[in-house]
Amino acid sequence: MSMPSSRFLRVERRGDLELCIVDHPRARALLTSQGAQLLAFTPTGEKPVVWLSEEAAFQQGSSVRGGTPVCAPWFGDLAKNPEAVRAGYTGSQAPAHGLVRGVPWSLEAVEEDDTGVRVRFLLESTSPALRDWQAPLVLRVEYTIGRELHARLRVSAPERPTTVSLALHTYLAVSDVGEVDVSGFEGVPFRDALDDWREKVEASPVRFAGEVDRVYEGVSRASVVHDRGWARRVVVEHENARSAVLWNPHVAKTARLSQMKPDGWRAMLCIETANVLGDARHLEAGESHALGVRVAVEAGV
Repeated sequence: MSMPSSRFLRVERRGDLELCIVDHPRARALLTSQGAQLLAFTPTGEKPVVWLSEEAAFQQGSSVRGGTPVCAPWFGDLAKNPEAVRAGYTGSQAPAHGLVRGVPWSLEAVEEDDTGVRVRFLLESTSPALRDWQAPLVLRVEYTIGRELHARLRVSAPERPTTVSLALHTYLAVSDVGEVDVSGFEGVPFRDALDDWREKVEASPVRFAGEVDRVYEGVSRASVVHDRGWARRVVVEHENARSAVLWNPHVAKTARLSQMKPDGWRAMLCIETANVLGDARHLEAGESHALGVRVAVEAGV
């Protein structure tokens, strides 16, 4: 990994991967150019905000469990995506969550000042990872790391039209998932992946008594994690996104997941800022689209 001179960022190898370690007066974070993935984020003086599994495996070609995996040019199971997205893939086997999570990106830029550090990754249209997508794509991910976390995924279609679904699959750290609820989805329709994708409407803040896997459509306000155990709120603001995913695997699903302790589900939940289902984005030739999220910590529940 080619590194510019930096006061607040250094590179360290862990397993197969080189990690960018951000150590700034306002926050600490881990990132890797594999998948352009932020792995962990902790503002100074706070408990962790972005969760990284204790069993995380830093393996080449495999997304690390936790952080903010980047999902593109589709989210989840390709077969569950709109026809316009499915038509973009010409390969024979479609990996979950797209083509870019376990592949090398370039570290394009590092900028820093007294407020934080900005790290930008680039995936060119010539990447072998994108060879089975019918239209050339250029992807950039930028993280701004300070008292708050800002993440932005920009997808460009330089030559031909295409339709994509996207997500920033953010794992959030919590004191205990049984001690939290999530507000901001009240009155919003969602597809319940655990009930044959039936459409429902959220009636109240979400509690986690079992596995939760919901795709919300028509999101118009921030999602807020109210964490009684840590006496804080984590505010997740969605940029250029009308859809979002809420997920916690609970006991049974965790047993089938890699890179997780049996009780790892207690320490995390995912709020995924997304352009999925009816919010998939069509790009004409020469157009780009930027999906973003802001994550901030506030005192009090």
